[in-house]
Amino acid sequence: MAAFAWAESSSSALEEAPRLVATRFGDGYEKSAPDGLNPLKQAWSLQFRKVSRSAGDDIVAFFRARLSAINGLEYFEWTPMWQTTPVKVACRNWTRTQLDDWDESDIAARFERVNRP
Repeated sequence: MAAFAWAESSSSALEEAPRLVATRFGDGYEKSAPDGLNPLKQAWSLQFRKVSRSAGDDIVAFFRARLSAINGLEYFEWTPMWQTTPVKVACRNWTRTQLDDWDESDIAARFERVNRP
């Protein structure tokens, strides 16, 4: 399994959303329970600011290489800057913005946690 080796900028954000199964009753009462074995959905909005042209090319090539005609989108390991253990994630979308200095660009990516063995 591949590992993502580039460090994100400090303005990255973690979004968490619990998945719940809920039953609503006629009097306004609601009963809920976690949905599945891993009910906490996690996604990171990452920024890579002012990366060099070669580093930007490498990051985008890494994302593109995870697309497989056989397996679809492959996941990879990544360690968030506030954790010490890696998590398995997939990157479904990214944006590269060319800056005024043609040798630098900004990259924004969204990593979604996947729960697979």
